Amino acid sequence: QDFGTDTAGATLNVSRRWPRSLISSLAWRYERRQQFLRGQDASQPGLEEALAPRSNLVTTPAIVYDSRDSFIRPTRGWFSNLSVDLSSGLDNDLDDFTRYKADLRIYHELLPKLTLAAIVRMGYIVAFGENSDIPEDQLFFLGGTLDVRGYKENLLQFNAEDDPVGGRLAWSTSIEARYDIGKNFELAPFVDAGRLQLTSEDVQDEDWRWAVGLAVRYLTPIGPIGLLYSHKIDSRPGESKGQIHFTIGYTF
Repeated sequence: QDFGTDTAGATLNVSRRWPRSLISSLAWRYERRQQFLRGQDASQPGLEEALAPRSNLVTTPAIVYDSRDSFIRPTRGWFSNLSVDLSSGLDNDLDDFTRYKADLRIYHELLPKLTLAAIVRMGYIVAFGENSDIPEDQLFFLGGTLDVRGYKENLLQFNAEDDPVGGRLAWSTSIEARYDIGKNFELAPFVDAGRLQLTSEDVQDEDWRWAVGLAVRYLTPIGPIGLLYSHKIDSRPGESKGQIHFTIGYTF
């Protein structure tokens, strides 16, 4: 992004493992955040409040279902996570919001050397109280190694100055076929899609954006190291046709 955030704080987390691969948790997090700009004039009108230090307390209940056969290289099972961030600003109302996050991952071994992996993610932010604006450093951004891989980091949506634009509602999904070709190497064709809605600025559209690509990974005992190329299906004028990424570990 054209901004950064310095964050310091502490977290206390209590969790319990239940039968049938269920884990529940409750976490409390104190944060001291300060946003700063990159390559912009911080004296512009309206920026003083956004760049002031902020303290907030976040309470996060969560539930996880995990039946994967491996944490490092899953080939069978499900993983799902549902969490709710109840954020309250201690010295401001900018951080008064509720953030919902959910993801579902499925792994299915089609053949002894072929695994189909898929993920669906959703995030939604709702402001409460007198707050009507969500700080830019709390919004969802899409594009890059972790979701829609045909795009540079955070650039699924951008404004007229080509700066990333975030939103309050985010959807992303990926599916890839991981084929072990021997010698500890793996090929994985994939399809990614993502959509940002309720954006902080006007954008050309808020439709789904798609990319297809191919990953080559070297499998190590602590996880894969990969090089991949992803091609935009619906590139816009001025955008690149695709993006190269280097990864350590699986993104899902």
